[in-house]
Amino acid sequence: MHKAAKVLMLLWTIFCVIGVIVGLANVSSTPQGDQYQQAGAAIGTALGLGFWAMIWFFPTVGLGIIALVTRPKERPVEVLEKPTLCPSCGKYYTGSPKHCPNCGQLVGQAVTAGR
Repeated sequence: MHKAAKVLMLLWTIFCVIGVIVGLANVSSTPQGDQYQQAGAAIGTALGLGFWAMIWFFPTVGLGIIALVTRPKERPVEVLEKPTLCPSCGKYYTGSPKHCPNCGQLVGQAVTAGR
């Protein structure tokens, strides 16, 4: 539904822009008359543009809300724990155990010679 709402918003916007362009072209092609006819054409143009703005705005806002509500949820990225090197056996392990899971040596203790 998310993508469909976005496509419908785009198509609706294109349709409304075409309607405004056609309306403006129609007004500009009318023969110029006296002062009152020009004022009437200007008022008609303003009303027509207002009409197109309203029929564009309200459906687009509705479709925008639908697109926002139905958008896919972002999944959190898993942070992998950095492996730690055992000073005794030289193997890597993850987590924070008290003893190395490979050799059993206490983690953090100095390795003594002869052991």
